Amino acid sequence: MPSLITDAEIFSAEVKKIFGVLETKGFQFQNASIKHTDAIGDYAEILVSNRSTGKRLAFMYAPARNIRPEAMSIFLQNDSGDMFSISDFLVHKKINPLLRRSISLVNYHGALEEKFAGALRASKEIIFQYLESHLFGSEWDSIPIQWGGLK
Repeated sequence: MPSLITDAEIFSAEVKKIFGVLETKGFQFQNASIKHTDAIGDYAEILVSNRSTGKRLAFMYAPARNIRPEAMSIFLQNDSGDMFSISDFLVHKKINPLLRRSISLVNYHGALEEKFAGALRASKEIIFQYLESHLFGSEWDSIPIQWGGLK
C-alpha cells in the first residue's frame, strides 16, 4: 500500500502538469505538504499562489480512511483570506450537477495518477470556464463552505 508521501508526490506532479499554465500568469507552485485535522486525518496540500493578485488555489488530497473513499478538493482563496471550494461554487450557482461529479476521484478508475489526471483536467475546465474572473480578476463570491459533518 503506497504511503501518503508517495501519493502526494504523484498528486503534485499531476497538478503541475495540468495547471502548469498558471505559471505564465504569475502563479507559483509550492511542493505538497502533509497536514492533519481530526476530522479527515492526514492529507496532502499543494498551494499555487500569485503574490501580485493575492489569489491562491489550494489543492487537497485525502486518502481513503475507514469507510470514507479517497477525495480531492480545490479551494480558491482571495487576498483577504475568504475562500470557497470549486464544488461548493457549482452547488451555490446551481451549475450542472454532472460537473460536480467530474471533479470527484471516485468517478475515475485506474491508477491514482489516472484518477488525479481525470479529476484535475475536469477541474481546470471548470475553473477556466466559470471562475476565470475570480482567479485572474476582481470578481468574488462569498460562498459558505459545506462541511458535511466534518467541522
